[in-house]
Amino acid sequence: MSAFTVFERAPWYKDSSLLMPLLYASLLILLLTALLWPTGALVRRHYSGTLGYEGRELLGYRLSRIAAVAILLVLVGWAVTITLMFGDLTNLGGAFDAIVILLQIATVVVFFGGLGIFCWYLWQVWTGKRAWTAKVWSVLLVLAGVVMVWMGLAFHLIGFGTSY
Repeated sequence: MSAFTVFERAPWYKDSSLLMPLLYASLLILLLTALLWPTGALVRRHYSGTLGYEGRELLGYRLSRIAAVAILLVLVGWAVTITLMFGDLTNLGGAFDAIVILLQIATVVVFFGGLGIFCWYLWQVWTGKRAWTAKVWSVLLVLAGVVMVWMGLAFHLIGFGTSY
């Protein structure tokens, strides 16, 4: 025990016992959404099936899948950047400032845009004649988007600046 080290509890919105299960569930939902999109297209192509959506419904469906892929790509970008930055501590001297700022802009656009798209898709699914499974999945997508925005705000992925 050190005389000058003080350990404080993390605030509830940064508590890992709450956030880690939510993060894992959200990543699973986004990953399944991203993976099942082309899988469903291949199955429909093989069996000569149709998606059954037209116009705005089709646009909402596709945009929600694109948003899920975009959120995952931004998270991969952050993971790779942080790994490279801390792989060699001389990289913290400003070599990655442009990449960090680009990722911060992408995070704001993709996380908030994705959440907006998920909410729009939820509204489309619940006002249309969709199966209960689509309704449940649309709610899960919105919850995953909320968790991603929460994580971004709580851990300063959403914000501008290179003070590290």
